[in-house]
This record gives sequence, structure tokens and C-alpha cells, in this order.
Amino acid sequence: APYLTRRSMATVGPNEHFPSLPTFLHSSYYSLGKLSSAPAASHDVSGEAALAAAVHERSFKGELIVFSFNFCAIPEAINAALMLRQAGFAHFMPLSDGRATCEAMRQQLARADAEAHASTPCYFASAPNSLGGWASWGGGAGCVSAEQVSPARPCAVEQLWYVRYAVAARLLRQAPRDQRPAPHWSSALFMPRTQRCTHSSCLDQRSHQHAVALTGRGERRV
Repeated sequence: APYLTRRSMATVGPNEHFPSLPTFLHSSYYSLGKLSSAPAASHDVSGEAALAAAVHERSFKGELIVFSFNFCAIPEAINAALMLRQAGFAHFMPLSDGRATCEAMRQQLARADAEAHASTPCYFASAPNSLGGWASWGGGAGCVSAEQVSPARPCAVEQLWYVRYAVAARLLRQAPRDQRPAPHWSSALFMPRTQRCTHSSCLDQRSHQHAVALTGRGERRV
């Protein structure tokens, strides 16, 4: 696990989801229970004030871990949230393609771990996902994978990519100019099993809670 091995002095503790995953109690980035209080709900970070609030609530010592997902990758998102919490790194920001996808993820997270559900918000950015040019792609402008039921009009994963990059660029601009690039952020994009995601195309995957681990799916340090 290349990401986790950068953390120092692991203390292994029991965990019902990931019994073999170490908890980094002595890491200077151990943030579980140390974050500012954030409403455990779904938040649109299209506005600068909303994004600034998310950074304040979810970052820790200048670091923020971002992972993005659509409806078909909800199991991977839940897996990431639970693994990060077990390791002691609660300063993560789940980013989806819309409010409905966020709510679907949080509903499944509540079934997996009530404590994690109570302290894990979810974020989306409606503005970059609603550009008129997306009318030429898949489900079109404003496509939200949790709302798409027709296989003929799937959401294009390129929209999720764009939302992720747009939010990442704005996150970097949150730092004062004289401190750039002091803030650190980690970013991961969880790919669904199909490039075109609709609600109906992956209903059978919603109960698949033991998906590929975060550290094995292209997590990278930026």
C-alpha cells in the first residue's frame, strides 16, 4: 500500500471491516475525531463560499484527500471511506456527479457503518456538470448517474472526470499565493465496471461492498 506506508508508526487495532488494515495512531496526520463539525449531508460546492466551507470542515493540516465516484462506483466509495477511517485519516472529501448519487452512497454507508455515516458528508458540483456542451455527451448537461434509468441515455464518465478536475483546480486556488503549493491533496477516481453508467446498469452492484481497495486502484499523490 504505497499511500499508507508514507504514514509513520502504525498501531494495528481490530476492525470489523478491515481487520488487517493498520491504524496510524501516531501519525501527525491522524485526523479521526479532530475535524471541524460538518453536517453529514450532501453539499453542492459550485460556489466559492461552499467550497471554502468544505475545505475548512474536511481538511487537516493543509491536506485533503479527494475521491470521486458515480452511482456504479458507490461500493468503491464506501470502501474508501471505511478504509481511510480505519487508518485514522478522516480528512477526505467524497465527490460525486450529483445530489442523488451522494444520497445513494450515504444510504448504503448507513447500512455498512452507522458511525461513519453520521460523520461523512458528500459533495458534488452542479455547475461544471451542467455546461451546455454536455448535450453532445451521453445523458447531457446535468446528468446524474443515480437518476438515469434509461440505458439509451447514460451519463458519460467524462463528466465526472471534468467535475473532479474543475473542483481540484479550485481547491488549489484556496491557498494563499505565498503558500502555494503548500497544501497537499490526494485524488482518486473510482471507475465503474462500465464506462457509461445508469441506475439500471449497476443495480446489481449496489450490494457489492467488498470492492477493490483504495490503495490498489490508482490512488496518487499530487
